Amino acid sequence: AVGISRVIDPNQMSLCTVPDKLSVLTYLYQLRTHFQGHELEVQQIGKTADESSYMIGRFNTDTDTDITVQLFREEINHLRTKNKGRSTTGVGSGGGGGAGDIKNET
Repeated sequence: AVGISRVIDPNQMSLCTVPDKLSVLTYLYQLRTHFQGHELEVQQIGKTADESSYMIGRFNTDTDTDITVQLFREEINHLRTKNKGRSTTGVGSGGGGGAGDIKNET
């Protein structure tokens, strides 16, 4: 009993050939957050991933979140620049998912 509520009951899982992926991922994310202390905070939900913004951090221990946001933004910009370079040189698809699709705005 770590204080994480059930997202899907064992009975529901036995009825499905494949359990609901979102429920399982949500539950696993809650476990990871509980034991590591890292949380994902949705700051803005847009129509696309580019219009949405998120913040990752240890909210129970981070006292200076402005530095966290700044470092996160710099890393995302670095990854986007790196991905653009790959697509112009013909290496990689350039349209994949991953951290480059996360936008952080304050």
